[in-house]
Amino acid sequence: MHRHHLVLWGLLAALLLAACGATQPNGEAPPSATTPAGEATAAPTAGSAAPTAAPSTTVPSGSEPTTASTGSATIKLEEVAGDLKSPVFVTYANDKSNRMFVVEKKGTIAILRDGKRSPTPFLDISDLITSSGSEQGLLGLAFHPDYASNGRFFVYYTASNGDNTLARYNVSGTPDVADPASATVLFAQPDFAANHNGGMLAFGPDGYLYVGLGDGGGGGDPQANGQKRSILLGKLLRLDVSGDKPYAIPPDNPWPTGADNARPEIWAYGLRNPWRFSFDRATGDLYIGDVGQNAYEEIDFQPAGASGGLNYGWSVREALHCFQADTWKRTTWSIQSPSTPTIRGAQSLAVMSTVARPSLT
Repeated sequence: MHRHHLVLWGLLAALLLAACGATQPNGEAPPSATTPAGEATAAPTAGSAAPTAAPSTTVPSGSEPTTASTGSATIKLEEVAGDLKSPVFVTYANDKSNRMFVVEKKGTIAILRDGKRSPTPFLDISDLITSSGSEQGLLGLAFHPDYASNGRFFVYYTASNGDNTLARYNVSGTPDVADPASATVLFAQPDFAANHNGGMLAFGPDGYLYVGLGDGGGGGDPQANGQKRSILLGKLLRLDVSGDKPYAIPPDNPWPTGADNARPEIWAYGLRNPWRFSFDRATGDLYIGDVGQNAYEEIDFQPAGASGGLNYGWSVREALHCFQADTWKRTTWSIQSPSTPTIRGAQSLAVMSTVARPSLT
């Protein structure tokens, strides 16, 4: 039965993709269009979209736990700590220290022990970043799997000039304080707008560092970066950060030598703004939360052991729906890694568990 489901979902995805290539929303055949000129050397242009004000996300203190019932399961929200300003991510160092590390958007990483905040931040790089846009700031943090022995960790932020930046740091001689002088920038990707910066960092079960970048911002992917394999925007990257140089390319990345004019760092593409993603600790499966345009949100799924190079569709497609069918000329679509969706929601949620790769000319 499970195999039958795989086939049925593969056929469904093929029909959806064929529909994207067959007609525009008004029923007319899409005009022939080639991949935008200059793709190999296209550099983001100057300028930025008008940022929106960031909502206040200070955690209230003294609030009562909130309980919600969902069928047979009960979800209870209980305050763990207060005095946090614009927290965007929580993680731990896997060093048996029983510390929680909270990333704050304006450039600090706070340490919590038993719900109490340490008076000194673990790291403060607020002077390096811009957080004026609602999607800008210090956005990601990942500790090296061997942090207990090597003291390395990685952060992702929007720099003062707007570049999406990945940097490596080391802890100082004091366990609760990082060494700001140890900073090494691994890459700084120029960006042309204040939104869609991605920012998630996570080490996979394979020991490599995965990095999510948005399509550059604006609305509707104005530079068509989601489908350009020659640029890092709109991609999920996979990097080997085990050595002393900024990073190396895993040999089993899809384009490790840069063939087909593709960046060797790329693991997956066709993403709009992969704000958060996570590996299932039990299975190694990968789930990517990709922020939608207006009507749909997207959760992408890649089973453990699947090869890279998967295309999640943006901006030809938004979730399971055609978005810019007239933008690209598609000669073939081939279904990759079909699997039965674990969730299929209403209009506000679509789960991409069947992935396709377009052949663009």
